[in-house]
Amino acid sequence: MTDEQQPPIEPTPPTPPAIPNPYDSAPPTAPNPYGAAPYGSAPPTTPNSYAAAPYGGSPEPSYNVLAIVSLVTAFFVSLAAVITGHIALVQIKRTGQKGRGLAVAGLVLGYLGILGGILAAVFIVIAIVAAASNPNRYGTGSSDPFSAPTAAPTASSGPGGSGFNGGDLTFEAGQSLPATTIPQFADGFITSTGWSVSSPDDGQGNWSYTSSDKQCTVKFHQGLLGSKVTTVPGDDQATTDAYLIYVDNATASDVDQYAETDYVGLGSADASYSVDTRTLTGTDSNGSHWITAARAFASTGTGMYLDLTCQPATDLTSIYYDVLAKAAIVVN
Repeated sequence: MTDEQQPPIEPTPPTPPAIPNPYDSAPPTAPNPYGAAPYGSAPPTTPNSYAAAPYGGSPEPSYNVLAIVSLVTAFFVSLAAVITGHIALVQIKRTGQKGRGLAVAGLVLGYLGILGGILAAVFIVIAIVAAASNPNRYGTGSSDPFSAPTAAPTASSGPGGSGFNGGDLTFEAGQSLPATTIPQFADGFITSTGWSVSSPDDGQGNWSYTSSDKQCTVKFHQGLLGSKVTTVPGDDQATTDAYLIYVDNATASDVDQYAETDYVGLGSADASYSVDTRTLTGTDSNGSHWITAARAFASTGTGMYLDLTCQPATDLTSIYYDVLAKAAIVVN
């Protein structure tokens, strides 16, 4: 039955269906035409051909080219090594490049090369001057082998002098000379008008004359053979050849092939007797030609020579005979 005191209950209306909220979800994303990553995500990584150095680092310095050039050229062109070495040091100081040690080494070697070249040039000049001023040479020249003073040239006291019994003083006859014999030149140039003294006797047995036309010089020497000349007992010719080798700085082969036997007057230039000599002829690097006539005495340990040197345009042979007409050997 129905209770008339209570109000009637109204029926519950049905729940309307849910309508989707268009703002509850993110809109769909469209493709990025530029390939960029979506907002909030890391961008994709790609290889970088120009990768930078780590933060705070710097590129390794390179070697200075001129420093390398300086070291290399020091072995060939010293001046170029010095120039490039100095330039390299300036550049290295400004740019911080490597190669300072190379540049310094090139400079040191370069300066040493220049110094060596200067010394070599000085030595060559000295050698040329010495060779040009030495009339006795068959190569680079030779100093006189005598150190003991000898008597000045004198005139003969008789045919051959008092130390020889007479006849020609051949190489064989020289063995009969007493050990106390003193062979000397009889100098006829003292009174000659065609020659003048260029250097007087120096007390060591050396003196010389120059021709009036300044084209020729003749040098005389007489004295002890010394220890550097090989004395062959009983053989004056072999001793004279050894003497000639030393005086003209020649070789044994030179003497064997080119030396000739000649003679000078004994006692006086026009004497009837003569003294055997050995001669050697040669030409200097400047074109001057010369002839040396020498005689050594094994029994007395002494020797003597005259050396004639003339300019290229002169007739050496005729001048030589003129010298022989004024010079002679005496033995006392």
